Amino acid sequence: MNQYPNEPQQPPYGQPPAQPGPYTQYPPQGQPGYPPPGYPQGQPGYPPPGYPQGQPPKKSKKGLWITLGCIIGAVVLCSVIANAASHSNTGTKVSETSSSTTKSTNDTTTSSQSPSQPSQQHFKVGDTVKVGDTWQAVVNSVKTDDGGEYSGLKSGDTYLVVDVSLTNLSSTEQNVSSILYFTLQDSTGQKYDQGIDINAGATLDGKVEAGQPLRGSLTYEVPASIHNFVLHFSPDIVGSGQTTWDLSV
Repeated sequence: MNQYPNEPQQPPYGQPPAQPGPYTQYPPQGQPGYPPPGYPQGQPGYPPPGYPQGQPPKKSKKGLWITLGCIIGAVVLCSVIANAASHSNTGTKVSETSSSTTKSTNDTTTSSQSPSQPSQQHFKVGDTVKVGDTWQAVVNSVKTDDGGEYSGLKSGDTYLVVDVSLTNLSSTEQNVSSILYFTLQDSTGQKYDQGIDINAGATLDGKVEAGQPLRGSLTYEVPASIHNFVLHFSPDIVGSGQTTWDLSV
């Protein structure tokens, strides 16, 4: 028995001293002698002092400029489309009425306008008007009607019946909707809805083959005390510009 318990045990005679095993405990960090000489020292911490913690990286301004450029391009494209549509919705006169006064006025108006600008003139009953490259339109007549015995007119109202002819100038079949394409207003700007008059005949609605005509009536319930109206024709419902006729009864 070893007389000194604190003294390390010596191996039996003839055996080499024990080598440190894989589980040999070294002194904890911060104690003298650790880490051993030559051991790589700790690197500076990350992130470095002063770096904002938990903050997302700043976004590049490049994406913002690209988005802004796309928006500006879309606005310019819409303006070009609307300008082209305005030319297709505005009519130009093809033939003159029998009135020499009307002929002189229309000739003067046409000659003073630039070819690049749409005509803003109002047409008369009987004028043949080319609207864009698709339609040729004529307001044949305008009259009032009481609707007959079974009329549903309100007191003080009458039916305004407008006889219109359209010709499809395009090479493809076209659709006509009297409610979507035509609008009636009085001199104050008041708009009127279409009514049903059994005396007016067929409405101006349906499919029109290429090169073929379509004739029908537009019927509006209006106050009997009003005698002057304007009729607007806008076959391109998403574009600007319209063809206008002055109507009197």
